[in-house]
Amino acid sequence: MKFAYREYVSIYPGSNDYRLILRPIVTIRIIGPKAEARWDALVDTGADETLFPLSLAEVLGVELNHELTSEAAGISGDRLKIYYGEVEVQIESGQDVVAWQTVVGFVDFGSSRDEVIILGHGGCLDFFTAVFDGEKAELELLPNSSLPS
Repeated sequence: MKFAYREYVSIYPGSNDYRLILRPIVTIRIIGPKAEARWDALVDTGADETLFPLSLAEVLGVELNHELTSEAAGISGDRLKIYYGEVEVQIESGQDVVAWQTVVGFVDFGSSRDEVIILGHGGCLDFFTAVFDGEKAELELLPNSSLPS
C-alpha cells in the first residue's frame, strides 16, 4: 500500500519566507464498540506507541483501563498521561484494506486544536514493513507476519 506524502506550508525559521513540508500522513478508520471515525494520522517512526485523542475514546465508546496507564513525553518535554483501550484500525489504499484489532493509547491534548493521531510502533508500525521514500515523497506500508488476524 502506497501513500503520497501530504504537503504543508510553514514559515521558514528566522524569516518571513514560506517553505513546503512533506509529511507521511495516512487516513485511517477507527472502529469502536459504539461508533467509527475517519481521521488523518501521522506515521511516526520516533513514536513508541500509537496515540489517539482522549475525546475520541468517548465518541467511539472505547472502555479505557484506568488501572493501566503510562506517560509520554514529547520533544517539548511536556508529559501526557496515556490511558489504554482496544479499537479496530483500518488503512485503505485504492482497493486494498488492512484491518486489525489493537490496544492504543488515548491522550488528553488539552485543546481540540492540538489533537492528533500518531501511528507509532506499538499498535501499528510493528505490524508493517515501512519504506519512507523521501525522493518520491511516498510511504509504502506492507503488512508483516506480526499483523493480528
